[in-house]
Amino acid sequence: GIERLPGWTSVRAIENNTMPLTSDHACVECPCIRIEQGLYGRHAIASKAVRAGKVVSASIPVAHRLLSPAQEEDDGKRRCARCFAQESDTGIKFGRCTRCQNAFYCNRSCQKADFSQHKLECQYIMKRRKQFGTITPESAEEDAIPLLLRTFCALKFAKDECETVHVETDHAPGQIVSCGREHFASLAVSSDQLSYPLTLDSPGMKLAKRLMLSFAAKGSTDTEASPQEKEGLVLRILGCKEKTLDEAIRHTLTAFQQNNF
Repeated sequence: GIERLPGWTSVRAIENNTMPLTSDHACVECPCIRIEQGLYGRHAIASKAVRAGKVVSASIPVAHRLLSPAQEEDDGKRRCARCFAQESDTGIKFGRCTRCQNAFYCNRSCQKADFSQHKLECQYIMKRRKQFGTITPESAEEDAIPLLLRTFCALKFAKDECETVHVETDHAPGQIVSCGREHFASLAVSSDQLSYPLTLDSPGMKLAKRLMLSFAAKGSTDTEASPQEKEGLVLRILGCKEKTLDEAIRHTLTAFQQNNF
């Protein structure tokens, strides 16, 4: 069997056998496992004896976010938005994003590394505070917006194909898979059935859509992209070329609920 490790989309061998191991890593080349399609659906099987406790596959999350990132009180419970380190465990006082005042970081390296995901979320928080006087979400739909924007940013900067990077961590040292846009889209299995009402017409969601459309066109060869062209760029980034913008957002939010990326 396998277990998932905290902070990573990872699998660790629990038993030293060749029983099927469920896996999301069809793109991963690993000497310990092979991917098959059969009685168990798409699954991984140990190709040789695997020592219990050995990490056989790991990948960096496409995007991540703390459920409650901002804590105004200085109680030592603040966590780094990048590595999730807790302030009380590090012995140092965390700094915060000077723009949105909502994200905390244990050091400059984590803040710099997180900016590729935080950039659009940061703009959303600042504009929401200015327009509505609060950043507190008014519904489950709005509560999911920051992770949607972080995912959108991460996918825009991601490569189309997966790549292997070298990362040293306590959980999964060595070669780690960084999923590309195409792999993310293939894993985003969704029945488009959410456990909460979704109107996609709330003030927060309207603001998020405007930010995504504007951000998608930045860096494109056509600086005067039409609204239809901007929407096409958003759909390409989310891997939903055949959908409308609202359908793509619904699909992505449902995938958050049903998948562990």
